[in-house]
Amino acid sequence: MAAFTAKQSDLYDRQIRLWGAESQNLLQSSKVLFLKPVGCLTECLKNTVLSGIQVTIAPMSASDGLYGSNVVAEVKELNPYGNVDSVDTTSIKDAVLEGHTLVVAYCADLEELRELSARCEAAKISLIGACQFGFKACCFLQLHSPTGPHTFKKEIGKDKLSDPVSVEYPPLSAILDTKDWTSLKDRWGPVRHELVAWNLVTGFDVKGSDLASFKEHATSKLASLDLASSFTGPELEELHKSQNAPTIFPVSAVFGGLMGQEVIKSLSRKGECANNILYFDGEKAGSVRYPPIPK
Repeated sequence: MAAFTAKQSDLYDRQIRLWGAESQNLLQSSKVLFLKPVGCLTECLKNTVLSGIQVTIAPMSASDGLYGSNVVAEVKELNPYGNVDSVDTTSIKDAVLEGHTLVVAYCADLEELRELSARCEAAKISLIGACQFGFKACCFLQLHSPTGPHTFKKEIGKDKLSDPVSVEYPPLSAILDTKDWTSLKDRWGPVRHELVAWNLVTGFDVKGSDLASFKEHATSKLASLDLASSFTGPELEELHKSQNAPTIFPVSAVFGGLMGQEVIKSLSRKGECANNILYFDGEKAGSVRYPPIPK
């Protein structure tokens, strides 16, 4: 275990007292790649750097390039002992994942997230893929430890931790290609509206879409999952409206903070992470960690 310098001990004193020196060492030895740090990822990025985690920022397009450069300069000022770099890339497909412990990506397109999930699964690199539509935000978690399934210790009392617990996180394809979602490793109860909604809004091209086209897409998708009666017409209209809503900055801040907690828990191996979906509805001011890890 690496020793902290006097200045690091002072800077991270509160964190060390909160989750221990071992967890702080795990955080500082981790390296997180942020792909397209916009919306909720910006808040998550800030919290990650403040925690002492090494970060690489990858803008996804020319329009994001200036933004990415500004973020690198400003984020470095948040933590003088942090390690913040940037890389040039034009797409998530081309991004270099190797050398990173965790990838945090903004993926408004479900197929893009599916491809990234497959790459991370093959490399055994953890992934948090997020999207945001108006007041609604969601992220998909697919976690690994360096040697296999994600392993963590539960908090079972004040300053008490359980023995290590291992959990298998299925890749995104295992979820999207399964009709009976309740069968996924016996972890899921009745299918929740939040999960279906996330599938619908991220699986449809929102650019220039009209309500009739979205309803046709939704009807087909629901039928393929044997969930034809899960949504009413007005509910589908609400989802379509949320697709085309602008980014709501308070939602970005709140959900980015929730994502930051998942980053800390996953890398420190302390505490239960969402498994596999974290969904937030800003209009209801509530979050759903779904499905939960089985007891």
